This record gives sequence, structure tokens and C-alpha cells, in this order.
Amino acid sequence: MDRLLALLVASLLASSAWAQVAGDFIEAKRRVADIRVEAAITEWLQQTLAPGVVVAVVQDSELLALQGHGVSDLLSNTSMDPSETVVWAGELVRMFSAAALLQLLDEGRIDLDKDVNTYMDGLRVEPGQLPPVSASSLLTETSGIDEIITGTMARHQSDLRPLGDYLRRRLPPRVRPAGLVSIPSIHGFSLAGFLVEEISKQDFSSYLQDHLLGPAGMERTAVRATADLADRAATGYRFSDTALQPQRLDYPQNGPASSLWTTADDIGRWMRFLLAKGRFDSIRLLEPSSAALILNEQFRNHPNLPGRSFGMVSRSRGDLTTLSRRTISNGFSTAILLVPSLDLGIFISCNAEVELEALVGDVLGLFVGSVQDSSPTPSSVDSEVSTQLRGWYIDSTRSHSSPEKLLSLFHQEHVGIGEGDSLIWRQHRLRPNGVLGFETDPGGVPVAFLTPAAGDTYLATEDEVLERLEWYEWWPVQACLWWFFASSFFATAWTRIHLAPAHIGLSADGRSTPRWPFLLARIAAAIYCLYLICLGLWLAATTVFGYQSLYFGAPSYLTPLLEMPRLALLISVPVIASVPIAWIRGHWLRRLRWRLSWVALLFLAFVPFLRYWKLLGFQI
Repeated sequence: MDRLLALLVASLLASSAWAQVAGDFIEAKRRVADIRVEAAITEWLQQTLAPGVVVAVVQDSELLALQGHGVSDLLSNTSMDPSETVVWAGELVRMFSAAALLQLLDEGRIDLDKDVNTYMDGLRVEPGQLPPVSASSLLTETSGIDEIITGTMARHQSDLRPLGDYLRRRLPPRVRPAGLVSIPSIHGFSLAGFLVEEISKQDFSSYLQDHLLGPAGMERTAVRATADLADRAATGYRFSDTALQPQRLDYPQNGPASSLWTTADDIGRWMRFLLAKGRFDSIRLLEPSSAALILNEQFRNHPNLPGRSFGMVSRSRGDLTTLSRRTISNGFSTAILLVPSLDLGIFISCNAEVELEALVGDVLGLFVGSVQDSSPTPSSVDSEVSTQLRGWYIDSTRSHSSPEKLLSLFHQEHVGIGEGDSLIWRQHRLRPNGVLGFETDPGGVPVAFLTPAAGDTYLATEDEVLERLEWYEWWPVQACLWWFFASSFFATAWTRIHLAPAHIGLSADGRSTPRWPFLLARIAAAIYCLYLICLGLWLAATTVFGYQSLYFGAPSYLTPLLEMPRLALLISVPVIASVPIAWIRGHWLRRLRWRLSWVALLFLAFVPFLRYWKLLGFQI
């Protein structure tokens, strides 16, 4: 008995000693990490002249570094506090949108592969091309839902509309099949947030607070900033001629895709939950299988390019797979990076719009050493493939379903063929690097061509996806068409038409004939002519002031402007109807009948042209 007691005491002492050693090791590791991270951040701040940075680093469920450097506001000279200073994290909210849906999956309240229309009341995604839009396709940004930018922002938080009201009015239609290609999608993630609202019967912000942020102890994180958070928020800045200019805060209508306020301390807590597969201490937010959907890649456009997990971007860095999300907006730059295989998480936010990728890479290197992105084996491309890939391309996030489509005429890019059948894009030669994979020379930026469906070709990089245009969409062809219609309408409206030498309105045999078709034709042509001039002025103004001018809604004059073609079409209907009557009854001289026939054909041809550019009966 005495021997057993002695062994028990010895084991307790040994375990206590081991716990002390483990604790001392963790504390030493924390001190070393603190010093190394601080040195990297300090050097970066000196190089960039950014006002301030907060950073959080976690590994093995331990918070290794939580630091604030610089100031949160240049006027007050308030220090950046990683626990108290609230920063703008924008698109990082998509992690929480994904986690919210996955919680509902854990509860058996949603099937991620089922048509989203099953779960929504009063809002419907038109079936379009199969397969249907599913929650999975929303979270991997492969839903095929179009994008619009008009009216997606508000000047003040009080101007924000409820998510359901906004989407019922502004959700764009589908423009490609789901699961085809992953393209950044603001409205896709907004719809994911709306699914959370519909299933839980709570608004998205309240659901996050009750089921994710609150249980995780993230007291200073929100989709919509409260008065308390706003008082703690840092001031965002933008460099202008080497000077820092404070930025006014704008508020996205698409909260589940684009709006998040948080602190480095709170994100440190969130990273520990994710890396621990949804459970930290005694609190479980997600089942391990659901957390794995965020921590593992679910879709990839091409082996050379980053992939998509649920809410995050996956990259291969040597033998490591990282998951990240970053955003630059509202005067802030914010990034999160996770390395699940090492239980490592890094969060950095700066209150200035700068590129953080190099800094994140430097901090990552402190823990994993030098890491190089893996690259496929170089290959070659023959002349036939080069010919198939050449052409004009446009950003896939441009609108297909609103008058914003017109703006694509000013941003088309050409992929041509250079020496030795090499492809040329943005003045760079594309060097083959894998099957339909390339990299720019010089620069080494990975580029890939995607051909997911017959007739569709996409050019993709790490951050962009461009789609190839049909020949009739090229801006030179469209410029000719616009000039043809404008000059024809001008000639019709302002050229005097002599119906007869002495008796206007008489036919060749002297019978009296109506004059109103020519009068109506001139009125309709004049309206069309004025419309094209005003439309050109709107396009010029939007190009000069940038797309940002549309974020807060279309200008007040645009709605009546878009009604002008409908008025002209209404006036032209009797003109078109009078043409066959004129030929049957022999109205006017033959040359005038031909003239009116030409004008009628012009009016008819302009209708599909307007419909193609979403300028006839469509809402902006």
C-alpha cells in the first residue's frame, strides 16, 4: 500500500513538473514569436509609412502574438490597441457567412446541394441553365449569378435596407450554369446570408451575434457597427501624392459579403476555433466535418491557380496549403491566413489602403521558413491552340443584365499572337506552364485559360477571371454599329423629305396620300438621336469619375433617359405598320416608299440592339 501511494505521489509530481516545463516552453515560444513579429511589423511600417497595424498570430490553440503598432488616428495620435481598436475587415465576413450556413447544416436544416429556391419565400433564383444554384455553389462563388454595382453602397449606416428587401429588388439573374467557373460574387454571398435569415427566422447580423460571435467571445465584432464599436474604430486612410488622406466610411448593402468590423483579439479567437475544427475549450461552434469545408479546398478553376473553400481562398505554397481572405476598402487593408497542417493562423489589419501580401508572407516565413509557391512542369502550346485562345476578353464580373453592360466597351483586353505562336496579353508574353497554364514573361504571374463548356473560354489569374467575347461584342465592331445607328437617325430626323415637287403627300398618279408616317418617323428618329447623345454623355461622365459613382445609385436623370427608347419605339410602331400598306396601295413615289421602308427596318433593327445592351425596359 505504501509503495502504491509512493508511486502515485511520484507520478503526480512528474506530471506537475511536465506541465510546468510545457508551460515554460509555450511562454518562451510566445516571447520569441512576439519579438520576431514585432521586428517584421516595425520594419514594414518604416518602409510603407502606414499609420498603424494590428496583428494576431495563433498556433496550436495558443495566442503567440497580439500586437498593435502605430496610431489608429493621426489627429488624436491614439495608439493601435489589438484588443480595443476596431478595424474594417470587409470581405472577411464571408468566413462567418459560410460558418452560419454550416451551423444550419449541422442542425439538419439545410442540404448544401439542394436548390436554394427550396428555402426562400418571396425571392427566387430563376432556374436558367441547369444545374440549379445550391448553397455550395454560393459559398465557392460558382453560382453563375450576375453582378451589378449600382446601388450596392449607402452613405450612412441608417440608409442600409434590410437584406431581404434589397435582394428582392436588386438580385441579378443567372448568366451561366452553376459549378462552371469560380468568379468573385458579392450577390452570391449575400444570398447565402439571406438563406441564413430565411431558415433561422433571424436577421443575419442577429444570427451571427447569437450563434457565432457571442459564443466565441468576440465582443467587438459585428456586421453593422454599434455606437460603441464606432467610437473604438480606427480612421482609414489612403495615400494621395505620398500624403495620407482620411477616408469617409461607406456601407455595403451586401452585408454577408462585404461588411465586418472586428479587432485583432477577436479574430485571434476565431482562428483558434477554426483551426481546432470548430471547438475551442468547452465551446463547439461547428462539427469537425463542417469546419473541414472551410479548411479544405472545394473548387479550383485550374491547377496553376488558387482554389476556393467555403468562404476562403486556398493556395499551394510548396508542401503547404494555405487558406486566406483579404480586402482593401474604406481606407483599410486586412488579411487573414491559415495553415491548417501547422495549426497556424495570421491576421493583419492596417488602417491604410496598401498591399499586405508581402507582410503576410514575411510573418508566415517566421514560422515556416522560406516557402515557394509550387509550379507545374513547363510545357509548350501549338499554333492551333494559340489561335483558339486569341481574341478580346472582358472582366467576368461586369454586368450582363443591366445597362452597366455598356461600360464593358471601355475595358476590353486583347490576347494576341506574337513570335513563335506565343500569346501576348497586357504587353507580356505568356510562357506555357502546364496544360492551358501560362505565366507572364517577365513577371512570372500565373495565368490559365479555362474551357469548361463548349464555346466558352475564360482567362483567369489569381485575382481575376476574364471571359472571351464573341466577334460582334468587340469594341471596334460595336463602335461601327453605334456610328451607323447614330448617323442614320440623324439623317432621318434632320434631312428634309420632299414627297412631291408641288403637292406634298400625293402619289405618283396624283391621289392624295397621308404625310403622318414621315412626320412620326422624323420624331422617333430625333428622340433616338437625342437619346444616344445623352447616353454618350452619361458613359463619358461615368468613365471620368469611375465606377464608384454608381455605387450609391444611378444618377437621377438616368431613369427618364432610359425611358426615351420606349417612347420612340411606341411612336415608330405606326410607321412600321404603314410600310406594307404604302406598297399595297401605291402611296407616294416609289423612291419615297423605299425610303420609308429603310427607316422602318432601321427602327426594327435597333430594338434587338437595345435589348442586347439592356437598354429597353430594364431597371438599373
